Amino acid sequence: ETTVRRACRCSRFRASTSSDFDADTYRGVGTWADDNFGQAYALTEDLLVAVIAPEEAEDVLAEMLDLVSGSGPTPLSEAADFQAARAALPQRRFASFYVNNPATLDSVADYSDDFPSWLIVEDWSEVPNWTAISTKWVERGIVMEAIAPNAEGYEQSIMPLSDPARLLPDTTLGFAAVSFDPDLDNWRTELSQYTLSDWLGGDAVAASEVLYLSALALGAYLGSIPGPEDTGADLLDFALEMVEDRIGIDLETDLFDHLGGAAIVAVDDVDFERVARNPAENPVAAAALLSYRAAGEQALAATMQQAADLLEDQAGLDADPANVGAANQAQVFDLGAAGGDYAPGYVLNDGYLTLGTTKDALKNIVAVQQGDADNLASVAEYNRAVGQLSGSGDFLAWVNLNRIVGQLDNADLEISREGQRLLRESVGTLAAGVNAEVDYIRASLVLTLFPE
Repeated sequence: ETTVRRACRCSRFRASTSSDFDADTYRGVGTWADDNFGQAYALTEDLLVAVIAPEEAEDVLAEMLDLVSGSGPTPLSEAADFQAARAALPQRRFASFYVNNPATLDSVADYSDDFPSWLIVEDWSEVPNWTAISTKWVERGIVMEAIAPNAEGYEQSIMPLSDPARLLPDTTLGFAAVSFDPDLDNWRTELSQYTLSDWLGGDAVAASEVLYLSALALGAYLGSIPGPEDTGADLLDFALEMVEDRIGIDLETDLFDHLGGAAIVAVDDVDFERVARNPAENPVAAAALLSYRAAGEQALAATMQQAADLLEDQAGLDADPANVGAANQAQVFDLGAAGGDYAPGYVLNDGYLTLGTTKDALKNIVAVQQGDADNLASVAEYNRAVGQLSGSGDFLAWVNLNRIVGQLDNADLEISREGQRLLRESVGTLAAGVNAEVDYIRASLVLTLFPE
């Protein structure tokens, strides 16, 4: 009776997928294999074993059944890398996933001729030996975490993020923040390990010609153009030289040397319907924040003034000083009739250079910095999501999905009114974080459900 039921199920599967399975047995277990589609299946007393393999699916299935019976080769559970991955994963989880990275890269190395940039990752010493992913339920939420060994000491010299939410209004719809190294000499050290040929293969010569033509088109007259055997560091210096030649600002000494190593991009609450109906008169309040060193504030202010003068001279944009509540005056640009109510500008305050799409966007950020307005860190749903992240010292992002879903109508979602109501009540917020520890790199994704 069991055999008949299995045969019927296999027949229905064959009919629905146009596959042609060969039925057989292995170690007393019924098997079905289709080499044309690279798939094979077996049903033991306890397990459904499914194999998808472009070649020799039936042989792989036999190996799996040997492992199931305890008479196969050394199981993965005894491999040192797998044991290290399991030890690094959270103990509480309902699903997990493991990848042997070098073996995976080896399996697709035959395609490297079609993708010259693949050469960059063919040095297995720079690729972690493994990646592991786990998923777990938490109270009114779900958490997914990816872990890999930090064998190269990635980002150990970069200052971790402090909570960006303390700088943003409590009406923030979403933001992304990242820590970075503002010392371009460290960038040069890393980039000097690769040439343009490493990245682009045979296309490096053409890329060098494009760089030359681009420099001429921008009116930059430089002494030399990076060639195929020049390094990424040479390309960085070329870009810096081209910018300085074109606009007169040395990005390294006039900008990066004064930065503190944190960047935040945020969007305040948006009424999508009003923006769609009349975007010019309903500007989106968005801001970008760059941390800077206290000792470099005056020099950075001079750089920004130079950039403002350049926009005024070459783009015809008038920059006017404005009081947005900071100790320093802001500079706001008049876009004219074409810009509608948009009036982008910038201000230096409390260790952050803030660029905003409107004067109000600047005021909102400054009010939080001055302690005159509530910040996002006081919002319960934000804390509920970010509190489940395993780490967020190098990258942190958050978005209020509930607010976005709540503004979509039935036609946008293509679901019933009852379905929309259920979605609004069930979806909370989404948070993502990355943290490079001494031993591991951890990336987490959190979805909260049923917000209060």
